[in-house]
Amino acid sequence: MKKTIAVTFAIVSLATAGVLLAGCGSKEKKTEVKQKDGTVKVIQKYKRKKRFGRSINRRAPARFLLELKRKAEAIGGVYAEVDTKEFKASQYNHVTDTYEKIPLSQREKEIGKRKVQRDLYSAFLIRNADLDFKHPDREKCEYEFEYFANLQDQLILKMKESGLSMRQCFGF
Repeated sequence: MKKTIAVTFAIVSLATAGVLLAGCGSKEKKTEVKQKDGTVKVIQKYKRKKRFGRSINRRAPARFLLELKRKAEAIGGVYAEVDTKEFKASQYNHVTDTYEKIPLSQREKEIGKRKVQRDLYSAFLIRNADLDFKHPDREKCEYEFEYFANLQDQLILKMKESGLSMRQCFGF
């Protein structure tokens, strides 16, 4: 019951924001196990990596995406899946128009003359993607970057003033 409430609450809050986007991809592994009596039992396992976003993983990610798609279509919003391996949002720099790999432990990156938080910048790039969601639209990014950077600075300032800490995302 708690998972259902958490998923519904998250989707309703996203639905009120307007355009809905989601990136996903699950990796399934089938394992065959021979039992003592000679029969073969097929076990399906999902390949998991301990990465960021564990709170959503604890609350049933497949259900979250299904509900998100259903709610988006019901209110006339847009649901699109982003191929994260092709898009490479965390590596892209729209100022230099290059892809630059950075370690997962590095939470900030330098874009132009501004420091931006890596996960927020990835969300910004996905929001400013081209129509087929394969690559960021550089012109849109250049047009909206200053607004994004100012919003990010305000968010971080509010978080620090209120004592809200999200070490796994922001490093404080």
